[in-house]
Amino acid sequence: MKVVILGGSYAASRAIDIISSLDKDAQVTVVSQSTHSYFNVASPRLLIEPEKLEKVFFSVEQWVTQKLGEGKGKFVHGTVEAVDFGAKELSVGLGDDRATKESIQYDILIIATGTRSTPGFKLNDTHEETADAIRALNQKVTKANSIAVIGGNATGVEVAGELGSLKTKKVTVYTGSSSPLSFLDEKRTNATTEKLTKLGVKVVNEIRSRSITEKDGKWTIEFDDGTSADYDLVIEATGVTPNTSFLDSSVLDDRGYVATDKSFAVKGHEDSVLALGDVLSIGQNTLVDMKYNQLEVFKATVAKLLKKVTQEKLYDPSPSATLAVPISRSGGVGLLNGWGMPNFVVRLVKSRDFMISQAKTNF
Repeated sequence: MKVVILGGSYAASRAIDIISSLDKDAQVTVVSQSTHSYFNVASPRLLIEPEKLEKVFFSVEQWVTQKLGEGKGKFVHGTVEAVDFGAKELSVGLGDDRATKESIQYDILIIATGTRSTPGFKLNDTHEETADAIRALNQKVTKANSIAVIGGNATGVEVAGELGSLKTKKVTVYTGSSSPLSFLDEKRTNATTEKLTKLGVKVVNEIRSRSITEKDGKWTIEFDDGTSADYDLVIEATGVTPNTSFLDSSVLDDRGYVATDKSFAVKGHEDSVLALGDVLSIGQNTLVDMKYNQLEVFKATVAKLLKKVTQEKLYDPSPSATLAVPISRSGGVGLLNGWGMPNFVVRLVKSRDFMISQAKTNF
């Protein structure tokens, strides 16, 4: 059985674990445009502590070999340029320059290519470029007196909290919504605002940026209400884009995510193509969702394709959220299956070191 996994991060790593547990003889090939995985969960802390960058990158080839053993796993450093679903074949441009091409055939294809975002917050290109982006942003933070953070979801709040903890910057976060973390209940959103305010961060709600421009080292934000504001630095912490440009539009939804059924089988190719992780059209774009809601469904679907079982499981994420959002090193806000997470628990779970000490366990 030839299994090809596209991607080199969290979902790809867990896919290998599941494949090898179900079929120890499977020939697994992992294709990734980066030679290293990136523990991007820690990116807000890295903005102010870039010296920890060496602790958040991990060789894909190394963990592929460790998981599968010699002779059963293959790592291909390259970029997928096209997929022929009928022929069950990929076209891959090898290396960073993609000059040399290779065709790879599969029996089962797993799309786990994730998403991209503002440089530094995701592994958009090579790991060296990602590290350089963090260092460059850190230098800009060091020089800036006034900083605007655009975005009121988890990353925006975490970045604002880290910057506020420096106590030397005038930090403003524009949530673009009714409050920071507006998807949470009022108690949690009020607590978020209170914690940010105590750090000296100004929270501005209800207006959205219309344009952001930089000229001569100064940034100007124009808002949808007709006002504008100037800053030494603007950090955008909004939105992600799925890494699916190599796929035909027939397997994507209107946002560019991979369209699957609730068993994660790609529509129209249910017998041979699956998706996992942030790239899913029906996922929640979080590591927690992948770990606790997606993996058991994915395992059941792979087992069915391998004819190990006939029963499938369907994706049905719990409506009760689980998340921890650090707001500086001292704590933050969070939920565990919908129940409030005390500040000290957020600190123990994530705020102390943004889980950098546990980064390697994710790959």
